[in-house]
Amino acid sequence: MGAPLWLREDKQAVIDHYPTGGAGAVRPHLKGTHSDIAIRGMAKRLGVKLGEEYRRKPVTKELLRDLERAYRSGKRGAIKALAERQGVNYDWLKNVAAEHGLSGGRKHRWHPDADAILDDCDGLCPSSVRARLRRAGFFYPISSIVARLQHRNISIAPSDAYTVGQLQQMLGVDRARLNRWIEGGHLKATRRTNYQGQTGERAYVTSRALRDFIVKHPSEFDLRRIAPAHQPWFIDLLTNKLADVA
Repeated sequence: MGAPLWLREDKQAVIDHYPTGGAGAVRPHLKGTHSDIAIRGMAKRLGVKLGEEYRRKPVTKELLRDLERAYRSGKRGAIKALAERQGVNYDWLKNVAAEHGLSGGRKHRWHPDADAILDDCDGLCPSSVRARLRRAGFFYPISSIVARLQHRNISIAPSDAYTVGQLQQMLGVDRARLNRWIEGGHLKATRRTNYQGQTGERAYVTSRALRDFIVKHPSEFDLRRIAPAHQPWFIDLLTNKLADVA
């Protein structure tokens, strides 16, 4: 049997009480059962030190905006510099970043408020879900959003135009194969122009073009490779009579 999971409330108890009294001060406030060794380990992980103030501040839109800029800049030391400017603990700031989808590598930590937003997004495409999350201060990538929607059994309805990356995720098809279909003229794709009339490099495939390709080349697809959350969309794409209208 593994070690007990750390609840969000228990981590907060470490932040609130460890600086003034160590593991003994934290223990009465825990909902879960954790040893003193585990409490000290969590304190180290969170950057909480005995006898030192754990500096933090309310998480505002302005702070999240500056934090996003620091992460997107890719500059070494940008997060530490931001922590110094804001007068907060560096580890606290990294924890805020993790909880808002700015860091986490392959596996992101999902905030309860972000999950609550997902619960109200049934039937929306991933891009629309990401837009809602960003308005609330969460910056999870599309891949993480799709995985979380699947985990929570929330249905996905992709938009009417898809990028190659989105089709790769939804259809379970290799990106190189998709590009070959497009370059060979088998899968019709378009490139959008910006307000200056310049054509972008990213290719988009409409629902109608995708459906036409699937009907002509059914052997290229395997429903078992399509993620469960996308299977209802795939079936609807094939049976939707609106796609037959010229």
